[in-house]
Amino acid sequence: GNGIDPLDIIETYGADAMRFSLCQMTTESQDVRLPVNKDADGKNTSEKFDIGRNFCNKLWNASRFAMMNLEGMNYDAFDAAKVDITDKWILSRLAQAVKEVTAMLDEFKFSEPLMSIYRFFWNDLCDWYLEWSKSRMGDDKQKQIAQNVLAFVLDNTLRLMHPFIPFITEGIFQKLNEIAPKRGLKGIKEAGTAETLIVADWPKDLEEFIEPEIEDQITDVQEVVRVVREIRNKYAVAPNKKLNASANAPAEIAEILNNNADLICDRARLESFRASPDEV
Repeated sequence: GNGIDPLDIIETYGADAMRFSLCQMTTESQDVRLPVNKDADGKNTSEKFDIGRNFCNKLWNASRFAMMNLEGMNYDAFDAAKVDITDKWILSRLAQAVKEVTAMLDEFKFSEPLMSIYRFFWNDLCDWYLEWSKSRMGDDKQKQIAQNVLAFVLDNTLRLMHPFIPFITEGIFQKLNEIAPKRGLKGIKEAGTAETLIVADWPKDLEEFIEPEIEDQITDVQEVVRVVREIRNKYAVAPNKKLNASANAPAEIAEILNNNADLICDRARLESFRASPDEV
């Protein structure tokens, strides 16, 4: 009476959520602690599977939102000369994730690569890139660039996730094939086509996208956004109230922040932002 029937978990949470949670709990040097509770029907269950269900829900909803913004995407309209710093950043983060996950899977690890995918998808793609890309989707000059990058990143992310959560990723991949049948970054990198995700190629040869300097610049931007958000929360500033903000920073950092002031304003709900070594 102290064990859990996998079929009960699948019925309650879904097969993907169970697979995710089991892989996430798998370690090399310790037993898995799985506290058991009774559900409303008297079946054994565990709150440990909540993380799998939450991630699967996030993947489904975020992918639906992304694909809504891919309507009308034209592969041939991509212009590599027009990619902005957020495009370069997410491609660099994707390449880093592919490198890390591939290396860890080659060592027969499970939890570590899964959490690397988790952090990339939830933090980098959803919390930052998707939010930054919203305004670009309404700009005719930037829309096709953002769409192609987003489709390419989502495609490769699904391939990374597939060994862990095969059913939801396959369903999303099939829908992505309908909306954007040809994916890639024209003149830079092809994504490769496949009718089903289970036979699609594993992501590889993305090292050319890794740009540590770009990642460092976006890290500076993100840190400012976090600080502004903390200040807003501390003084209970209404979310719809835009503020003017300034920051004291060394000249080199100030230049980076000023060059990306629009990204800071977008995520921190600011009217204007400036940085300078002379700010008090």
